[in-house]
Amino acid sequence: MQENMAAAFRFHATECTRAEPEIHSRRYVLFYFSLHYSLRQTLNERLAQTALDDVEDGSAIRVLVVFHSWSGNTLSLAQAVAGGARCESGATVSIRRVAEIRNEHELLSDRRFGQQFAAACAYPVVTADEVLDADVVILGCPTRMGTLSAEMKRFIDGLGPIWSDGALANKVGAAFTTASTPHGGQEMTLLSLVVAMSHLGMIVACPGYTAGIFEIAGSPYGASSTSKVDGIRTRPRPADLAAAAALGERSACVGRWVRRGRQMERL
Repeated sequence: MQENMAAAFRFHATECTRAEPEIHSRRYVLFYFSLHYSLRQTLNERLAQTALDDVEDGSAIRVLVVFHSWSGNTLSLAQAVAGGARCESGATVSIRRVAEIRNEHELLSDRRFGQQFAAACAYPVVTADEVLDADVVILGCPTRMGTLSAEMKRFIDGLGPIWSDGALANKVGAAFTTASTPHGGQEMTLLSLVVAMSHLGMIVACPGYTAGIFEIAGSPYGASSTSKVDGIRTRPRPADLAAAAALGERSACVGRWVRRGRQMERL
């Protein structure tokens, strides 16, 4: 399209120089605005049709939320992140869990969190193909010793083969986490996830303070929550869930922008 515009512009400029001097400037300006309007109209029509085709052929933006959770707190954030992502028009959202290292039957029988772990098991284990198909991949896990859980680390390390093929480049990513104490390493875990995504070549959609909720919950690096406040075990607060939803919506929005940019390159 750009080449056609440049050719038409050069042709008309040549024709204008052959015209009478007094009408040269007016014809030149009128032609420019006419061509500009025509090209914008054509581009808008093609973008609108592309958006319609996305919905009709099932290629609308795909968001994959991948979590690891035993107690159910990180699962609650994952569900909130997915809910926020679904607010983005045309987004299809899936929630998946990473594979466990410990025996799942032992985890299910644990009296402390077996029931909560059963709720997490309702979600299928993520596959490499699902990661490949996604436009946006949002990762979340509990904080373990100031960093991400071993299960999430193993999942990320397992992406090596598709990373080496360049298949993860320019996918949009984001992170969320939980910890027992207010200073238990939430930001360290978020940054560890962000660093891993950077190595994979992903475009990280950190929330910053793009939504007012991040003034009172979460962090500029991702969504988070604390599960033991004043020594009392608690579930993520409404503000924590709101921050997680805002993260999901922002990530899906950035993913749509990236996808639309790629589509415009092909026009």
